[in-house]
Amino acid sequence: MRTFTKTTLVIAVASLLTACGGGSDSSTSQPETQPPVVLPPSSQQTLSATLIGSDMLTWEQLKTTNVQLLDQNNDVVEVAKCVSNDNVRLTVAADCSAMTVHRLGQSTLTVTGANNLTTKLTVNGVPTNSPLAVSSGGNNDANRIVTANGQVLTWGTNYGSQLGTVGADKLEYLQYPEAVITNAQGDKLTNIYQVAHSKSTGYALTNQGTVYGWGYVYRSTVSSQSNVLFAEPVQDATGRSPLTNIVRLASASIGEQVMGLTDDGRVMRWGSSDANNPQFEVDNNGEPLKDIVAIALNYKMAYAVNKQGQVYQWDLDPNADIHPVSLVKDKSGNPITDVTKIVTNAQHTLALTETGKIYAWGTNNQLQLGDPDLADNAVINYANYVKLGNSPLDNIKDIATNFSSSYALTRSGNVYAWGFNASGELGDGVNNPAGDRNAVPGLVVSESGQGKLSNVVAITGMESGALAYKSNGTIVGWGRNWHGVLTQDNPVGVDEYPYPVLIQQSKGNTLNIGNSSEFTKLN
Repeated sequence: MRTFTKTTLVIAVASLLTACGGGSDSSTSQPETQPPVVLPPSSQQTLSATLIGSDMLTWEQLKTTNVQLLDQNNDVVEVAKCVSNDNVRLTVAADCSAMTVHRLGQSTLTVTGANNLTTKLTVNGVPTNSPLAVSSGGNNDANRIVTANGQVLTWGTNYGSQLGTVGADKLEYLQYPEAVITNAQGDKLTNIYQVAHSKSTGYALTNQGTVYGWGYVYRSTVSSQSNVLFAEPVQDATGRSPLTNIVRLASASIGEQVMGLTDDGRVMRWGSSDANNPQFEVDNNGEPLKDIVAIALNYKMAYAVNKQGQVYQWDLDPNADIHPVSLVKDKSGNPITDVTKIVTNAQHTLALTETGKIYAWGTNNQLQLGDPDLADNAVINYANYVKLGNSPLDNIKDIATNFSSSYALTRSGNVYAWGFNASGELGDGVNNPAGDRNAVPGLVVSESGQGKLSNVVAITGMESGALAYKSNGTIVGWGRNWHGVLTQDNPVGVDEYPYPVLIQQSKGNTLNIGNSSEFTKLN
């Protein structure tokens, strides 16, 4: 009988497997591993989100939105749910149909589609984009405006190098608008959303919430000089870094003080001997004022509107150790409410309500408080409604003042004016004598001197008159043309216009800064 060793048995079995196609030439080889199955890209499940229209959302303005979801095949997917990643920065409707940003800069939300996939969406918070300068109470004899493409145009008198444009150190005045620049090479200031001014200073707010200043800025900008020729960044409280997160500006009617509202609802003030760099305005407990939505100041008083529509007031006496804060009250002693906007000058203050009515208080020496029942030269320390006939003037969407006149823009695009009229400030036409006063609001006439001015979407005051921005992008003004503030001929004469005239870019050429649809909601 034939015998086999262990070795020859293994060899024999291995040979048999090889012959049958199931072995290999190495007794230590493992079975081959099949490569993973790779699906084509079109079968990978993805989701992308786009905000239809602009992803720029204005601070604290509820915006109706439309989010589009697309899958990997670019097919539309229905939105199932939206969730903000930070409710302090952004709130959003569960179906993505509306959003409100509460902070400047980028905020994100998570969007879930009907296919149960999720994706991220980024939006950007920006300040209100407004064409006309914040009313400084009418002591400015230079004008500044913001164009739809984010530049600042300036013209008029050049006290303290306040124009901030080419040749600002040598100009006596500019009759026609020129761009504000940031250096001697002529680089234009850009990405601007708002502008404010006083008699010798200009300030501009960028889309990111930083602030530029020029003219007599009282060492508040990066160069730490009292007077600067061109726009420079305003520094923060340390004086070492740019001020940020500002959403609104307000400037004093006389002097160089300015206030900024932060995106978390606090108030900062700078540009004076007691506050070179921005400092928080505080309540009676020494804590920063909070939940503020609107601000205004003149050289004597400051105002802030809270979320409840109440108005805080405090004096700005630099010699006082404290500045007590109180609420503005009506004749009955009750705090006024429902206020959305406030403007002020050295003599009187106007406050606009959500319902379209106007409160006024202060000195009535030119009947600028708008109530025929008030005594001439009376000083009113309580909020009193502006009247038309026996009822409060209403249906108003914007307000402005100059030193002794008042203005109101109706929701239908017409303008009321009342108060002093020495230089055509009331815009009531050539048939009304210069120097008259009127406590009763009257409609500003059209550019032809007949009928009524129409299609206005924003107004502001200047030293002896006013400007109105129209929906087609043009600007008209009325009152005194000193140093070309109305861009008309005879800029060093005493020309006065009791009816609106078109602001010009150059002689015979109308200025157009962009259609009103290119700006955010104006109030």
